[in-house]
Amino acid sequence: MKNTIKVLGFIALVLIIGVSFSACDNLFKDDNTLEITISGTPKVGKKLTAKSTGKFESDYEWWVASSPSSEEAAWTIIGQRDYLSGTDDCEFNLLDESNLFHIGFYIRASRIAQGSVEKYGGNGMYRFYSNYIGPIQPTD
Repeated sequence: MKNTIKVLGFIALVLIIGVSFSACDNLFKDDNTLEITISGTPKVGKKLTAKSTGKFESDYEWWVASSPSSEEAAWTIIGQRDYLSGTDDCEFNLLDESNLFHIGFYIRASRIAQGSVEKYGGNGMYRFYSNYIGPIQPTD
């Protein structure tokens, strides 16, 4: 009888702990998950928006390449922009004439995280890239 009560008590304790863990969405989430995503229509005359989550300490850089699967060295930086005041968002206009040379190319953004980012390769600086979108289309 004593053993049965102990076993039932142990099962109840395990259930309580299990329910507590399942109720916490962010229990195992890293507070410094670093991510950048861009959205918009990759077309000359349109605006793209980059959003980042995590603790970045740099402005945005915008890159183009002729293929989304290009090696790292094939991506060329075409601009650097500040993040919008009070946010971690950045807008990039595909308006100027230099973007005409990039029609058919793919575009992505990056930011640098500084400090301790062991999860991503250690201390120092690490560049994080967004998704890519494209190819960039001419105006209508």
